[in-house]
Amino acid sequence: KKLPGYRVFSNAIDIDAPRFDEAARKACRERLGISDSSIVVLNVGRLVPQKNQSMVVACTAELAKRGDDVVTLIAGEGELRGELEDQTKGLDIQDCVKLLGMVDNVSELYSASDVLLMPSLFEGLSIALLEAQANGIPIVTSSVIVERALVNTNIARVDVDEKSPLPWTDAVEKVLSIGRVDGNALQGSEFDIKSQVDNIQALLIS
Repeated sequence: KKLPGYRVFSNAIDIDAPRFDEAARKACRERLGISDSSIVVLNVGRLVPQKNQSMVVACTAELAKRGDDVVTLIAGEGELRGELEDQTKGLDIQDCVKLLGMVDNVSELYSASDVLLMPSLFEGLSIALLEAQANGIPIVTSSVIVERALVNTNIARVDVDEKSPLPWTDAVEKVLSIGRVDGNALQGSEFDIKSQVDNIQALLIS
């Protein structure tokens, strides 16, 4: 029996919405009490075991231990908030970690931050990952992220089974040395909503 034809369309975003904005960077940092010279690590996601934010906190402690002026922003809410608060207290880095809860200004956070850290234990095609690449911010992900979704050149992957914060912290320092890119690599790709709209329209009229 012949199966009906089908097309698969990837998750896609408006790549212009999260573009880097210097004014937003300065305003967001000022609002959060973060100095211009601080290294800002960002994580976006629900506070659940899948997102592995305990590694984000551990990396923050390691960066601080190495002498970096680091502030970590975790945007999201969930069942592990209490555990993460306890972890920051145990590592004596309460002043370095801000649990922001649910936010409606993620694009500003991408611009205000210097690196996105995503040590997820499992993950689909993350919208946050696509938005961050459109912004151009350096990114460190776990190895569960599909490689075809990694289009920018300032991205490092770490084995998902790596339990020590040291390789993750090394990867953060590596991508920080590369810096931000222009974010244009997503333009016209399967992850650009404008391209996907064109593809769907072409399919409907064919």
